[in-house]
Amino acid sequence: MKEFDIEYNGTIFTIKKDTSESTDVFLQRAWYIINKSDKSNNFNELIEKSLIWRNNTIYGMLYDQSILNSII
Repeated sequence: MKEFDIEYNGTIFTIKKDTSESTDVFLQRAWYIINKSDKSNNFNELIEKSLIWRNNTIYGMLYDQSILNSII
């Protein structure tokens, strides 16, 4: 796994890229994390949610609706 630092609005986000992810998929997932991050969100929790988001949105994996509601 490689770590990438992405700076946005004066904040640096360090996000690990899965070895199986393409750069395009990683960047989509990174922007999901950045757009959802604020002081009320736990960063580690956002990482986990981003994996579910990626699996559902990009790879088409199915999840229970209650799980999908938690990543919105």
